[in-house]
Amino acid sequence: MSTPTDLRSVLEEHAHDIETIPTGDRLSQVQGRIRGVRRRRRAAMAGAAAVVVAVAGVVTFLPRDPEAAPASRDLAGHTAPKTLQSLGYTYTFADGDQGRGEAVVRLSPSDQPRLYAWASDTGSLQGRDPGDLDGDGSSPDTVELGAEDFADFHEIPPGVSGVLRATGPGQVGLAVYTLSAPAPGVTKDGTTFRADVAGDRLLEAAIGDRGQNDLTVRFAMPQRDLRMSEVCSGLSDKFQVNVEINGALVTFGQCSGSTPLDGGSGYSTFTGGIADRKGDRVRPGDPVTARIWVTRESGRDDPSPEAVSAPGVHLGAAFYEVAPTVAVVAGWDLPAQVEYDGHLWTWFDSTSLVATLGPAALDVDADPGPVLAQTMSKGNFRVTVPSFVDGKVASRNSGGGLGVVRMFEGGQHTVAIDGVRLGPRGEVGVALYRRG
Repeated sequence: MSTPTDLRSVLEEHAHDIETIPTGDRLSQVQGRIRGVRRRRRAAMAGAAAVVVAVAGVVTFLPRDPEAAPASRDLAGHTAPKTLQSLGYTYTFADGDQGRGEAVVRLSPSDQPRLYAWASDTGSLQGRDPGDLDGDGSSPDTVELGAEDFADFHEIPPGVSGVLRATGPGQVGLAVYTLSAPAPGVTKDGTTFRADVAGDRLLEAAIGDRGQNDLTVRFAMPQRDLRMSEVCSGLSDKFQVNVEINGALVTFGQCSGSTPLDGGSGYSTFTGGIADRKGDRVRPGDPVTARIWVTRESGRDDPSPEAVSAPGVHLGAAFYEVAPTVAVVAGWDLPAQVEYDGHLWTWFDSTSLVATLGPAALDVDADPGPVLAQTMSKGNFRVTVPSFVDGKVASRNSGGGLGVVRMFEGGQHTVAIDGVRLGPRGEVGVALYRRG
């Protein structure tokens, strides 16, 4: 559901320390996919058969915040909606405040995502968000909220706490919403594999009972690329989770950490198809059998085929058909839609620069409506490559990967990534997405 404060280190971390095993003749070559969802870290392994993308923090369904909700949702001359929808999940009104010139809500720590909406009876508001809403690497953020009558919202990621404030002329209102119902898809024990993730279509999913150490998922190979998400939590790092497809091992890694709310947030995308244990290509429409199981090995690419007893383990796997892409920029396939700040965003522009001097730059017109900007790079750099937002350095990258994700709420801006002294296979790029 979300991405990191910024994505300067998007290739440093990944779920369960997954290793990827080449299969057959390596039918698929690693290609990154931008999944611009807020406060999430991603990982890719060069030369492997899959790209692994993972959430930096994971959450579970828990009861609503114990703080008592106000008696009325009538705030600043408007009625806050009882529920809000974000990426298929339902959030319910939990707290609010109103006042002349200012509304303040104090957010206690939570391992759940939350939303907040705002309203005014006279004009536009300014917000003070305790998190890093715009993705520039610093917090709290001061953001322009506009004059919405609770018609818009921002996401409060898990782990964010502090003072949420809205200021402006006249009566000002703030409303906070907590997670109350899962998105459509497959849900069990607090984990959901969504039916649709920014256009990626769920083929099949399975979530085991607590302590179930071995799962099998069967589906037909899709026409487009295959995406896999796996969940393994509740064990120490001495356990290993393994995944094979049609008898060929494709990933392994640690089985530890918290149970995720959004099971599809971490994923591996296989480009160019997959192979079975004989090295034969699995064609669209062919039956596919995937197995995920737990062993005691750690870091082994030849795990035992026998699953071990694992009381308390939470195991799940899902397979998706990847949505069509709209462009390839700096070696990254750009999907038509991405998720960020609890909203869906649609691609509208991108540019790249190959092995030459100067920056790859795009002018951002964020009027009307917000715009999401993403930088990316690949290849050989002779120097560290900086990204710029409005002429100021926003990140530095000494190798290929995803860079800055930045949300602009309004006005004219410029996003650039410097291509000075790229190596012969170096490439940098910028992509823009508009909300909706």
